Amino acid sequence: MSDEHKGHRDRTRQLFLQMGGEGLPDHILLEILLYYAIPRRDTNELAHRLLDAFGGIKGVLEADVDELQQVPGIGYNAAVLLKLVLSIFRSYLKDMQSFENVLDCTQKIGDYLIPMFIGKTDEFLYLLCFNDRYKLLRCELIAQGIHNAVSINQKKIVERAALSKCSRVVIAHNHPGGVALPSDEDVRSTLQIHNTLKALHIQLVDHIIVSGDDYISLADSNIFVAL
Repeated sequence: MSDEHKGHRDRTRQLFLQMGGEGLPDHILLEILLYYAIPRRDTNELAHRLLDAFGGIKGVLEADVDELQQVPGIGYNAAVLLKLVLSIFRSYLKDMQSFENVLDCTQKIGDYLIPMFIGKTDEFLYLLCFNDRYKLLRCELIAQGIHNAVSINQKKIVERAALSKCSRVVIAHNHPGGVALPSDEDVRSTLQIHNTLKALHIQLVDHIIVSGDDYISLADSNIFVAL
């Protein structure tokens, strides 16, 4: 790396430290991030290519590794680094939720769940298990990448709930690219799971559907009045 190139990188890093991320355009932030995967070429040009290819920072961070590597100059290491950003951000948001694992109302449950689905372009299904005081005992990924995951995985949901020795559960899944409204199949499956768990003395407290930064609670909605 030439002294001039190294000097540019040092100046850009210092600019970031002085101004913070909010004060810099997206292409500069991407340029700096790519320094750590691409040590010996102009990452400013690569940052612009990424933003052009995916329509903005959201598209870049949500693209999969194979898609990222289709951009000239982006190799495997750079693609993995970019994929790490959303995963770390999701963990940060979950850590910020200082609920002490007690999720005793719909808003707390919804706020806990939203970070888990940030950037997810496939359908994910989670099972949250609680004791009788609504302390979260475990949050388990039941399925991913499957349409109608709740319907298909009813048996697994019941089995995992029973194994956890919990008294209450919440199921949650996302509608990527859609709206946070339940389908008829979502409602039917939820009723069936509710009735099966009830026979095992486990209460299905809610079914939360997430889309973007929005969610709907079937327990709080007239769409599903059995809970």
